Amino acid sequence: KIRVSNTDTALVLFKESAILSEALNNALLEGRAYSFMGICHGMLNQFAEAIATTNKAIEIFKKINHLTYQGSSYNNLAIIYKRLGDLEKSLEMQLLAGETYDKDGYELGSARVINNLGSLFKSMDDFDKAEVYYIKARALYNKLSEKGDSTGIASSRLNLGLLYASMGKLE
Repeated sequence: KIRVSNTDTALVLFKESAILSEALNNALLEGRAYSFMGICHGMLNQFAEAIATTNKAIEIFKKINHLTYQGSSYNNLAIIYKRLGDLEKSLEMQLLAGETYDKDGYELGSARVINNLGSLFKSMDDFDKAEVYYIKARALYNKLSEKGDSTGIASSRLNLGLLYASMGKLE
């Protein structure tokens, strides 16, 4: 199945959703609309808009104390900053995402952040730290799979394998 995205149309709909959600005093939906606007702007390489709308989402999620979506928005900012080449700011946002998920007890989010930190350290050519984080991610994904959620096992193993190939560990 081929998926086609129309980010321009999605942006219009998300903007309409944000306006309606605000009028209806539904902060959760308003925050989600801004979060998705940020993702669309990022897909269109409109990074200033992506950062602004994602920060707006974070403000809203903080007001309603929705830690899961707040953490997700920090993670989205980390991805944007990584794409911009600002690896230090990306690291800061990943760490905020991790802290937020930990407060919320959202283990899957924490596992994703740990995996993303491995990727970030690999981008920084810090293979030793990358390996530590990929191994931690694999362990947490394995734990989650015992609880019935195996969504991250393949990606954590793939990332660890790619790291070892980059390091020349091909045993």
